[in-house]
Amino acid sequence: RERERERERGFLFKRRVFVHTRAHARRKRENAMETSSYDKSQIFWALCYGLAYLVFAATTVISNKHLITNTNFHSAIFVSSLGSWFGWIVSLGMVWSKRTTLVHNLTLKEWTVSVLPIGLATACSLAAANVAYFYLSLAFIQVLKAFAPVITFGVLIAFGLDRHNTKILVALCVIVCGSLIACYGEMHFTLMGLLCMLIAEVSEAMRSVGIQLLLVNRKMGLIEGMYYFCPATLIFLTFLTAIFEGQNLFSREHVQVMHEYWYLFCISAGLGFLVTLSGLGVVQNAGATLFKAMSQIKNACIILFAVVAYGETLTWMEVVGYGLAVAGFAMFNVAKNRDMEEVRMQKGIREETLGKEGEGTITTPLLGDPSSRDRG
Repeated sequence: RERERERERGFLFKRRVFVHTRAHARRKRENAMETSSYDKSQIFWALCYGLAYLVFAATTVISNKHLITNTNFHSAIFVSSLGSWFGWIVSLGMVWSKRTTLVHNLTLKEWTVSVLPIGLATACSLAAANVAYFYLSLAFIQVLKAFAPVITFGVLIAFGLDRHNTKILVALCVIVCGSLIACYGEMHFTLMGLLCMLIAEVSEAMRSVGIQLLLVNRKMGLIEGMYYFCPATLIFLTFLTAIFEGQNLFSREHVQVMHEYWYLFCISAGLGFLVTLSGLGVVQNAGATLFKAMSQIKNACIILFAVVAYGETLTWMEVVGYGLAVAGFAMFNVAKNRDMEEVRMQKGIREETLGKEGEGTITTPLLGDPSSRDRG
């Protein structure tokens, strides 16, 4: 009998640990999913930063395209670093003048572990996107960016920050089919250009998710975020510039272009700073998924501009493929919003039930909840 009682006690203890472990994992997953969802209380700032991002991002793409291809300045990676240099100088001035207070004093180890990988992703995204201008048309590059939500959502799933269902998967399949149709219809398709865009989109997805986690978890301000992000990005962009463009960067032809079109470099640097600032605002207030929604609108505007101003042509297959991808993204947003509403309803019902059952008692989980330490 004593042995049976010991077995029962051991079984009950293991079951309790298993139940608490699953509950803790579910709470952690739902708290993480909240960082990738749209918070209605921040709708005003989300719209403000979203509109600013649309204007500045579209203008930056057109400005960089003109600077790289129309002025014979072939250092695309160096051009992509101008915005980061400008942003770092501004953030340093704000911090040193005491106009911005650093809430988080990151140590070198924390900066290396948390921020440096984001800098690598940002550098790869900026450099690859600018290099793609040498191989693909401006309009087709924006068409390829319709595939970005699939990559971003895949990264969220990989990091356990989101979940999927049948409707979401169907919408993603529609986006994939539309992107494949658009690629098949492109007349000037190159594998090198496609590889550059693939690197840019994967890196941008990693960057958006990393910034979202860091800004939400640490409650970091925008200028403070740039104070830490920009140096990490510049380390890798400077390294890439030295390897691929170091010999030709200060050639006689490039120096002449810098002297003649100095105002274009200043405009590119200022716009790059504004894009980074507004992009951080969108991710902080709306999440990485809505950030991609803003990007889709921006891409459509740039496609229209490229066709009208540069005379670029799109085949009917490209138009149909891009339209199908945009329709798939709309389906994805509808399915995602419904899924998040279900999560909130289930969470509210469970909290209400636990509140009634645990009234007058204090319970402590066997496994510590990180969120409880933050609240304490």
